Amino acid sequence: MLLRRLARCGPNTKTNWPKVFCWLRAEALRRDDIVGLLYYTLALGELNVVATELTERFDKGHGAAGPTAPPADGTAIGSPDGPEVHTRNGLLTAVTIAPHSDVTLDRPAPIEHMHELLAQAAGDREPTSADHLPFATQIRRLVAALWLAADPFTGTERRHLHEQIAADYHALALGSPHSPASGSSASSASTRWTPIPTTRRT
Repeated sequence: MLLRRLARCGPNTKTNWPKVFCWLRAEALRRDDIVGLLYYTLALGELNVVATELTERFDKGHGAAGPTAPPADGTAIGSPDGPEVHTRNGLLTAVTIAPHSDVTLDRPAPIEHMHELLAQAAGDREPTSADHLPFATQIRRLVAALWLAADPFTGTERRHLHEQIAADYHALALGSPHSPASGSSASSASTRWTPIPTTRRT
């Protein structure tokens, strides 16, 4: 309810969606909390920024404190002071449960909504070096699809959205740029993926 009320606050109000989430993002940046930083950035609708950062981190095998060789179980990505060390799939999940500012119920079918988000993001963004990294397309699409899948305001006709998520996880598993072990984490996600209950940050 609080998020719905916040989303309906006008741009000239003292407290509104952009002001609150920009402040929260600044706090996450100050704490060097990569999960929080990307979570609040996505809540602000900056899908391209989030997808680009995730693509670069996955390609370089970033750990909590910087570039590292990814361990066999795919861990060591996430916030250094967070509750747990995230796997690649865990980081995607933790980031994409970010809330949406759009709380209307009159939305297109989920898979169409995903394509609309991607089309809007494509129109807003400028090319980056991450565009040519492995899996850039799949990760951008996963961010959009998982973000919608975690949103309680997304419609109930989610079958095609879930199939797209599983397909992109499978593509990541088949062509992991680092190791078969880190690919197996994505493979496991593709075969066992189910919607995850939403536990959002405050």
